[in-house]
Amino acid sequence: MTLVLWKWPESARVGKTVPKSKFYEKGKVDNRLKDAFVSEVEQIEWAYKLSPQTLKIVAEGEPTEIQVFRVTAKTGQEVSAGVLKAIDSTVQTPIIFEEAREEEVRTRAAYKEQGPKGPKVGVLWEGDWVTGDPARGRLPQALDLAGLYSQLIDPLLPLHRWPGESMSDVQDRIDRVRALDRELKMLERKLAREPQLNRKLDIRRELIQRTAEHEALTSPVSK
Repeated sequence: MTLVLWKWPESARVGKTVPKSKFYEKGKVDNRLKDAFVSEVEQIEWAYKLSPQTLKIVAEGEPTEIQVFRVTAKTGQEVSAGVLKAIDSTVQTPIIFEEAREEEVRTRAAYKEQGPKGPKVGVLWEGDWVTGDPARGRLPQALDLAGLYSQLIDPLLPLHRWPGESMSDVQDRIDRVRALDRELKMLERKLAREPQLNRKLDIRRELIQRTAEHEALTSPVSK
């Protein structure tokens, strides 16, 4: 994770409070998730709208806009990923979340792309909690909204995006790394329990292969 808070331009300011009930009505929210909204969330604010008009930037293809939502957690609470994904799923365009609690704030976002059945929301990524009123970074320079969106998401990714790698490809790579993490733990447990030497050697060879694949996928540059 990393420290990432952006200085959003005043030209993009919306500052509109959105009732939680809006997401109950529009989204697929069961009773458990509705209870999480009630117990975790104090306020949802549509804070900024990044668009060609508000940023004087080109929009070619997707996305046509990027929204910034500030979600304030109730005292002693943290907003769960399920709540943010429910909010994200009801809005067609991408959302960058700022989650605030007491004296802290952090950035969270899931990469969203348009699919044949509507927007597809990926895994939620997050930056570190920042205390107080820290200096915010200027928005990255970009030729269009798609480029800006990628640069807003990049600092949240658990892996470095390789040069020329699309966001969909890096998500697939992250998924593969997570699967390998599980495989490696399983193989390590299996190796520790295996009494037969020949089987131990087979498991160790597989462990070496999977470790090499993991190192290649997590390298800062493509190999």
